[in-house]
Amino acid sequence: MVLDRETQTTLLQLRWHWDDAYKIDTDGDTWSASPLWDRTRVIIAESPGELKEKLQHDYARHQSPSGGCSV
Repeated sequence: MVLDRETQTTLLQLRWHWDDAYKIDTDGDTWSASPLWDRTRVIIAESPGELKEKLQHDYARHQSPSGGCSV
């Protein structure tokens, strides 16, 4: 599937910000991310904004007191 320019740009922005912690993808309708520390988990969202919010919460939940990922 070919993504439109706006979707491609949004995907690239999410990847730029979160690529060190999540593998992010979209088919144009559904947005998904898998934590690099647990590739069996998949976070699903219906919009890039929803995915960003879910990533922020998920990442915060897995932060260690030293600032790194605790898993």
